[in-house]
Amino acid sequence: MFNSLSRPEPGVPTREKQAVALASLLAAALLTGLKVAVGLLTGSLGILSEAAHSALDLVAALRQCPASVQLVMVGDGPPAPALARRIAGLQPGGRVHLRARVEHPELASLINSLDVLALVSHTTTRWKEQFGRVIIEAHACGVPVIGSCSGAIPDVVGRGGILVPEADPAAIAAAIQRLHRSPALARKLGCAGLQQVHAHYSWQRVAGHMHQIYLRALNSGTTSHTIHDVKVQDA
Repeated sequence: MFNSLSRPEPGVPTREKQAVALASLLAAALLTGLKVAVGLLTGSLGILSEAAHSALDLVAALRQCPASVQLVMVGDGPPAPALARRIAGLQPGGRVHLRARVEHPELASLINSLDVLALVSHTTTRWKEQFGRVIIEAHACGVPVIGSCSGAIPDVVGRGGILVPEADPAAIAAAIQRLHRSPALARKLGCAGLQQVHAHYSWQRVAGHMHQIYLRALNSGTTSHTIHDVKVQDA
């Protein structure tokens, strides 16, 4: 369902890249009532208080990585200024790049410029990571993902990345360095993620799954309605 994003043509580099992690600071925006868009696909990411901890984990991990590794954080919201001050206090040496928002036309270009995307959410007493759509957006571009074990992240990452424990900067740093040292492994994981997108998240696949759900519901014996099979085609 993310066929508006695409990876570069083989052999055509997007740019000269260092190992870059995108901090997708996406949390329960609808539950908190903050007026932010939920998800990269719709135009902006919300930096929420629950996500600030994962941002600081990434900065702490960055300090354990080679100097060539850069960190890009995308998001906006009321906690953003305080978070920026805390990051500055950690003295990352100009290796952290903050962007307030990403509009849809920029999205594929940004994700394609990354070597790895990190979604290292923290589970709280009120929230845990849900689907993590940005993972699929990264996979649609052939970008591997480093994900924490919060909520649905492990299931969505699948074979397309590396899982780390929550709140563990050392494990995040080890995962980043592993991919940094082995471009072949990064390519392998990125390709696996792209295959997962084609297998499970194309418009045709998602529509087909919904069709089957409706069929089961309508034919469960609780209703006399019937539904005819339909041919689902890609948009």
